[in-house]
Amino acid sequence: MSGGIITHSRIEKNKGGSDSAAIGGIKMSGGLLQFSVIASNEAGTTVNAFAGGGRLSGGIIRNCIIYGNQSGTNGSTGGIYIEGGIMESCTVTGNKGGTAGGGITAAGGAITNSIIWANTKYNTTNDVAGTPSLCKYSCAPELSGANNITSNPLFKTNGINYGILHQKGDYRLQHVSPCVNKGATKPWMYSALDMADEKRLQGSAPDMGAYEASVAGGSVFMFK
Repeated sequence: MSGGIITHSRIEKNKGGSDSAAIGGIKMSGGLLQFSVIASNEAGTTVNAFAGGGRLSGGIIRNCIIYGNQSGTNGSTGGIYIEGGIMESCTVTGNKGGTAGGGITAAGGAITNSIIWANTKYNTTNDVAGTPSLCKYSCAPELSGANNITSNPLFKTNGINYGILHQKGDYRLQHVSPCVNKGATKPWMYSALDMADEKRLQGSAPDMGAYEASVAGGSVFMFK
C-alpha cells in the first residue's frame, strides 16, 4: 500500500512467500489504514520469513487491533515492523516474533497512544524491540519516560496463546486500567469513534489503545 485509505477492514489469515523479506499481512509505504483488524497472518513458509502482521515504512496505521500474527523462527517481528510512518491508537497483542519484536520492532517512525502487551518471540516474552524510545504515550513493559506506562493495561479478558494459535480476548479496557485518560489528544479524535463504535474522546484525555473505556453512568436521585 503506497497511498489511499483502507478503513473498517480485516487483513486476516494471509501467508507470505518463501524469502527472508516475506510479509504476511500488509506492507505500507504510504496511505492510511484505520479502524481495521490485522490478525492471524503468517509471515511465510520458511524460518526466515520476516514479519507476520506487516511492515510500515510510511503512512499511518491508526486505531487498529493487531493480534495473533507470526513471523518465522529466524525472522523478525510477529506484529508490525516499523521503520517509518506512524502507528497510533493501536492495540498489539498475542503476536509471536522471531529474533526481534514479538509485538513491534521500532526501527524508525513514531508510535503513539498504543498498547503493545502480551506478545512473545520464540522462547521469551517480548513486546517492543529496536528503539523503544520511539514510543510515546504508550504501554509496554520495555518503555520508559514520563508519558509511557509499563503496568498491565487490564484488558477485559486476555487472549490465550501466541501467533497463529492465539485465541482472541476482549481487548477493551477495564475502567480501572492505567491506560484510561493517559493518551495524547489528536485532531482526528474529536469526531471519531473507536473500534467498538464508542466516542473516541470521553474523558479528560483519550485512552491508549484502539478502544475507549466507556464512561460509567451514574445515578440520579430526586428529593422532595
